[in-house]
Amino acid sequence: MSRQTITTILVASAFAVFVPRAGAQGQCVPLQDDPRREPFDATENELDYTIADALVMYASNLIQDVDDSKYRMLADPWVLLDYHPPNLYPGCSDRDYHAQPSAWSVGSAALVGMNVEVSDRIFTAAHVLRDAANRPLCKPAAPLAIVFGYGNYSPNQWQLTCEPEGDCYVIVDKSDVYFCVQQWDNYPAQDWAVGRLDRKVTGRHPLQIHDDPLTTPSTNLVIVGHPNRIPMKVEGVQLTSWAGGGWNSTGHVLNHSSGSMAVDASSNKVIGAVSGGNSPHGEGCNPPPNESGCEREDFASTVNQGAGGSAAYLGAAYIP
Repeated sequence: MSRQTITTILVASAFAVFVPRAGAQGQCVPLQDDPRREPFDATENELDYTIADALVMYASNLIQDVDDSKYRMLADPWVLLDYHPPNLYPGCSDRDYHAQPSAWSVGSAALVGMNVEVSDRIFTAAHVLRDAANRPLCKPAAPLAIVFGYGNYSPNQWQLTCEPEGDCYVIVDKSDVYFCVQQWDNYPAQDWAVGRLDRKVTGRHPLQIHDDPLTTPSTNLVIVGHPNRIPMKVEGVQLTSWAGGGWNSTGHVLNHSSGSMAVDASSNKVIGAVSGGNSPHGEGCNPPPNESGCEREDFASTVNQGAGGSAAYLGAAYIP
């Protein structure tokens, strides 16, 4: 599959958050400090969440490395002078993740299980596991790869290698790569899904799903995922509503935040997955990004996130 084909798929089916482009007279929004943190700045409980977090991407973007035990995961630097996928722009140079490589991903997922030590189940937003025609992607042909550990557990952990006149990539261990072979969801009625991997995930403790739809989680949540195709980020947020199959919170999401776990900080249980968000400031800047305002990098907004509540409870029925 070519890069152009992959890009078309991503643009058509994998955006976590669709935000209308700011008007022609739009003004750049003053940037705030990035409230999200790297895994190496996470608390002890949050570190458990990051270990259970996974990147969801197309398997076609994994290439065999010269070392048989590793893959080359295609990636791009944030600052691209002559190329970027449609609707995805270079990151802001004053962000702490400015130089981190971006993966060709479609979202995030959480390793989950009910009272088990080893699991082969992931919990995510349903649209992450579906193509542009809403067809399930988790099947024996395994077009989706689930990659654990793509996060900065130490400063400058992920280094990008670019071949002369060729691809750029980061190295991942095959032991951290799984493939999604089966899924359960009720999309589009509810935007949540449970996927089964090709094998049990070893060395990572699964998180439990919030298992009582009548109990309101605490107001303190933690969002963990891979926004806009960069290594994972951790953010403490506040729950603002909890009703039926949905939840809302403060916080910040960007394209490809879909499927990021929302965890109750008191019970350490997943209450749902991020499925969308909005920003009163649009995309932050129009015309194109510059040093004072960048596309999809507006941290001045309160974000509404959905897919949790009873959806997470129903999801638990599929967790052994």
